[in-house]
Amino acid sequence: METDLEEVIPKNIRDQIQTQIEDWEKKDKMFVTTQASDYVMECLQDNSCLTLTAPSGVGKSFIARHTALVLKKEGYNIIPVELPADIKTYYQPGKQTVFIVDDICGNFTANQQQIDNWKQLLPVIDRVIADKCCKIIVSCRLQVYKDDKFNILLPFKSCECNLISDKLCLTSVEKTNIAKTYIGTNMTDIDDLSSKCDFFPLLCSLYHKKEDVDVKEYFKNPFEVYKNELDRLSEHGDEGNYKICSLAFMCSL
Repeated sequence: METDLEEVIPKNIRDQIQTQIEDWEKKDKMFVTTQASDYVMECLQDNSCLTLTAPSGVGKSFIARHTALVLKKEGYNIIPVELPADIKTYYQPGKQTVFIVDDICGNFTANQQQIDNWKQLLPVIDRVIADKCCKIIVSCRLQVYKDDKFNILLPFKSCECNLISDKLCLTSVEKTNIAKTYIGTNMTDIDDLSSKCDFFPLLCSLYHKKEDVDVKEYFKNPFEVYKNELDRLSEHGDEGNYKICSLAFMCSL
């Protein structure tokens, strides 16, 4: 982190951000460049605020973080935004800063309270966007972005990159490259397997962490694979049940 952030961000928060960015950098080593990621960089040349939209698992957050890391190499400070007020608190006029907002205004439906909170910050958002030294990169579930309630947040509607649009969706070559990177082998029928779900990049990432699972079976029936794993967990008594409860709790957050 740049030393000028010491003026506005408490040390414990700076340390948390640094740890978060280091985790992004570690995962970014497996990032596969796509027409979408290139287009995002192009859009940021002329736009200070950009919103990545898509269903869950398509790669919104991964592309947003990768883009921020590219900007970091150009001298930008990265500030992940947890609350709308963070932008007002940590904004420094004239300082190269990229704010990253993940899943703005809700994970599944548009959250009215969150929309109201961002609405109150719109004058600040406009000032940040007008500052050519700053960028705001937002990820947003497509169903949230399309909700009529979201239309009031005009700055976040100014430049949309829809990752499942005909222009930006994954090409066959990109799917193959992603599969090679995470699975480590050539997959036949890649287009057929990937066409069954929009969240193909997420499945590749999750498969990378798995062992002893047939790759084709996994991509054809991912939910069945995880269902079987949960069933096996329940066979391990209290310890297995505790893990299931933990998973349920994490999913509810």
